[in-house]
Amino acid sequence: MTKLINLLTICRKAGKAVFGFDPCISAHCDLLLVTNDISERTLRALKKECPNTEIAEIKLSKEDLAEYFHKEIAVIGICDKGFSTAIKKIVCE
Repeated sequence: MTKLINLLTICRKAGKAVFGFDPCISAHCDLLLVTNDISERTLRALKKECPNTEIAEIKLSKEDLAEYFHKEIAVIGICDKGFSTAIKKIVCE
């Protein structure tokens, strides 16, 4: 998971990542990452609001992400095709 966290950090610094449900909805992301402990209600709402966006589950919890990004996050949106492709490769390993 270190590769994923490093890539997400770079992506965030480049301004190509958004964190949280509402920012992800309004940003028109290429890829949405959800934590393994996301609520079913939130996941359903996310699928309803972004029907054409790929959603991938990562093997981290909200608390795990809080250690790295200093706030509990259940949804991360990636707004760049290059970053999306690289992250999908890592997540699918």
